[in-house]
Formats: sequence, structure tokens, C-alpha cells
Amino acid sequence: MYVSKQGYNATTTPLGWNHLDLVATTGRSAPSDHYRVAVDAGSRTGRHVVYTIWQASHSDQSYYFCSDVVFQ
Repeated sequence: MYVSKQGYNATTTPLGWNHLDLVATTGRSAPSDHYRVAVDAGSRTGRHVVYTIWQASHSDQSYYFCSDVVFQ
């Protein structure tokens, strides 16, 4: 999981790897309806982008999720 750096503005700048910090990685997980990943957002405040790459352990498929969040 990646979170945008403090000060990044998604409304004016296209998202690039240089705007993201790696904040969490996980190992293999058993199949489930829900997954939780502990993420330390540090001292971030305001609007951010959370970018997640999910590699399915049962196949060679990768999934990509991009979420707008607000840290307070």
C-alpha cells in the first residue's frame, strides 16, 4: 500500500510514483471476505490518495485500487 506524500494535490497534478510513499506490505493471506492491513499514515493531514496493489495468491492476477481519503 502506498499513500501520497504530504502536500501532493490530486486536483492539479497527475499521480506519479514520485508522489507516493510505501506504507505497508503484507505476506500471503488465506482466502477471506475481508482483509485488514495496518497502515501508519504518519503525520499526514488533509486529502490524500491511497494506492493499493493486490497480487492474488491463487493466480497471476494483480488488482489495483486507488482511493481518495482525508486524514484528520
